[in-house]
Amino acid sequence: MANHPRYPLLEMFYDERHRGKIHEERTEVLKPLRPRTHKLLTWDDRYAPYLKRAGFLPLA
Repeated sequence: MANHPRYPLLEMFYDERHRGKIHEERTEVLKPLRPRTHKLLTWDDRYAPYLKRAGFLPLA
């Protein structure tokens, strides 16, 4: 299979319907990502420094 010209670790075949490509090309409106879990996700204070450094703490 051919590799992606901008992202050599991706194969073109798998990239065709990937959310990242759809988002970049803005060909359709994407639904929010929802985690698939068997139980509710719980907050752990150990996440805070990493989310803060990435700028995502206000979203959490």
